[in-house]
Amino acid sequence: MIKTEPGRIIIEVGIRFDNVQTVSESVLRHLQDKKVAIFFCKTERYDSSVLAAIFAWLRKAQDDGIDLVFSEVPEEILDLADLYGIQELLSIGQ
Repeated sequence: MIKTEPGRIIIEVGIRFDNVQTVSESVLRHLQDKKVAIFFCKTERYDSSVLAAIFAWLRKAQDDGIDLVFSEVPEEILDLADLYGIQELLSIGQ
């Protein structure tokens, strides 16, 4: 589901309504370093629930003083964020 390395979380599954809670909680448990990069490079198939997960991770990072960045964000996620008018709010990019 996810793979972790110091300062990195690699998401290896698509995030959809049926698994968003499990994936999100797994990522939240690993947000411990002061700087963390979340990589979406090995993932496919998303729905809008991925945006809820991203918000949860950003909130945790802000609460805990973690510098959180997103890397290799698939175009599908960027399109969803743009569709909902929140791409700038999420501070995500490719």
